[in-house]
Amino acid sequence: MRGKAVAVTGASGPGGQHSVLDRLAPYPAGPSHCKLRRALASTEVVCVQNPYSVGARSSAPVLAECTRYGIPFVPWAPLGSRGTLDARPIRRVAARHGVTAAQVALAWLLAQGPNVLLIPGTASRAHLAENLAAGQLTLTGPDLAELDTVPTGS
Repeated sequence: MRGKAVAVTGASGPGGQHSVLDRLAPYPAGPSHCKLRRALASTEVVCVQNPYSVGARSSAPVLAECTRYGIPFVPWAPLGSRGTLDARPIRRVAARHGVTAAQVALAWLLAQGPNVLLIPGTASRAHLAENLAAGQLTLTGPDLAELDTVPTGS
């Protein structure tokens, strides 16, 4: 019998709580596509949140599984780690489009699949408007190819 619908996150919660996927499978920490498949066998997964950005793509297999099953995927730390937005390919694409590096990074995420949902944090209305404008940026094939050259930390 299938259980309740759950949202799945890759980050530990308050007090070190781990995601449902971490409790379901004896794999290394962090939801993997193997853990996602196992979770789907026992419950309805309504959303997955994993670290993922133009500079951290180790969750690409999880995103692919989510896309396959129509499960929303929320990139955690969508702008990457410190220094990601300074990567030369991101800066070049931003300059060509007349936008910020953050907008390019967010647009790259949206280009990864129709099930990608962004929740970028912000402390000001100006940054909120900037983040929203990233949804209007259409990256070209050559843009995406150039962004694929951004060094990844994971």
